[in-house]
Amino acid sequence: MRKTISIVFLLIMVFGCIPVTAASNNNLVINLDANKVKLNNHTTLRGVVSQGENPVSNEDATIKILDSKDKVVYADQMKTDKDGKFDVKVNVSESYYAKGDYRIYVTAMDVKENISFTVNTDDGDTGGSGGPSGGGGGGSKPEEPQGTNKLVASEKVSSKGATVKAENGNVELVFPKGTFEQEADVSIELVDKKEIIEPNKVSSLERVADVYEFNSSISKFKNKVEVTLKYDKDKLKGKNEELLGIYTFNEVANTWDYVGGKVDINKGTIKIKLEHFSKYTVMLSNKTFNDIKNYDWAKNAIEVMASKKIINGRGEGIFDPAQNITRAEFATLITKMMGYSTENMNVPFTDVNKEAWYYNYVGAAYQNGLINGRSETVFDPNGKITRQEMAVIAAKVLEQEGYAKVSLDKLNIFNDKGNIASWAKSSVSLCVNENIISGMGNGMFAPTQNANRAQGAVVLYKIYNLIGK
Repeated sequence: MRKTISIVFLLIMVFGCIPVTAASNNNLVINLDANKVKLNNHTTLRGVVSQGENPVSNEDATIKILDSKDKVVYADQMKTDKDGKFDVKVNVSESYYAKGDYRIYVTAMDVKENISFTVNTDDGDTGGSGGPSGGGGGGSKPEEPQGTNKLVASEKVSSKGATVKAENGNVELVFPKGTFEQEADVSIELVDKKEIIEPNKVSSLERVADVYEFNSSISKFKNKVEVTLKYDKDKLKGKNEELLGIYTFNEVANTWDYVGGKVDINKGTIKIKLEHFSKYTVMLSNKTFNDIKNYDWAKNAIEVMASKKIINGRGEGIFDPAQNITRAEFATLITKMMGYSTENMNVPFTDVNKEAWYYNYVGAAYQNGLINGRSETVFDPNGKITRQEMAVIAAKVLEQEGYAKVSLDKLNIFNDKGNIASWAKSSVSLCVNENIISGMGNGMFAPTQNANRAQGAVVLYKIYNLIGK
């Protein structure tokens, strides 16, 4: 019987190898502990990302594995740690693929590297280190059997705008007036199944709609195009539709990247506004965390916010729900949820280092009027955010969305309302009225208690749904 392997990844933080500098000064080094692996054994991929001599933290490292026929069997992204390093453990078991040769492709900061390993079933030599691979190399793009896409819509769109619908009724593109200055040829193609690279089970993504490619003879849009896709409810098998999202295919990394989407459960559709065209589909995120099983009140919020790439875990399967949130972390989360631009930020706080991973997020939250410093020059990025501070930020979002302040009588349900700071009372009242934040039980609000990651996820989730992000 043909034996197969399953490739399961666990992200752990370790030290990497000495980098080799690429021409762009961006560096990526990878190596394997062993490049020959027996069935039911494992090898470990180690990597480090740097710029010059400086490690790059919180950087996306895209990893994919191809078999000997250049078929993608795994694709996912992970973040580097504070030292710019990541470590991936590859457990080899009898589940998915036959013994043979595999190649791992890694992309970070536009630098590509690849390294190979072999899976065998005998007791032969497991091999030594795969050796470091660094610089700006990378293997060839895997080729899939070529198929033929089906044209399901083709229309001319003038400057007056138009609505283009696929003949199967599963796609609708709405071009507002002025999207194009002159007439454009627009088409929708149903992508041939032979050309689709499916997400691997390990990536936690599950495709629940056909893949469509949108084309336009004019690539630059003056206005965003509203796109509506239908998904197959039968494929969900009763799973939570809040975990759906629209994904685009990254031709460079050969991965499916989340782009957003607002789900209409009654219609079985998901909608998004796009600035450019590519290949798109609807996927369900099955991502969860092992340490949130006892957090029934927060579990759904955590999973939904994670599926929308607003929050991340602290490692493979770890969310750390009881850990306090820092001011910089919450500024980052609220910025991601609101979809603010983080380009060209100018932060006035002297304790927010321009090289810090949160610099642009703090800048965006500040420039959009959601956060203030401890003073005009001090932000205290690593300070813990309190429940009343979190309520103030949440209330500012609601007020900007048109929600009016309410009576302070809403605070009468709390026995400790006298402990709520005067500058926070109005905000807490509004958040309580809109069910964004609640008490801690026994009639207590606990305004000065530090907020934890689970509480923060719930607040974000409730805001997200209330304002229809």
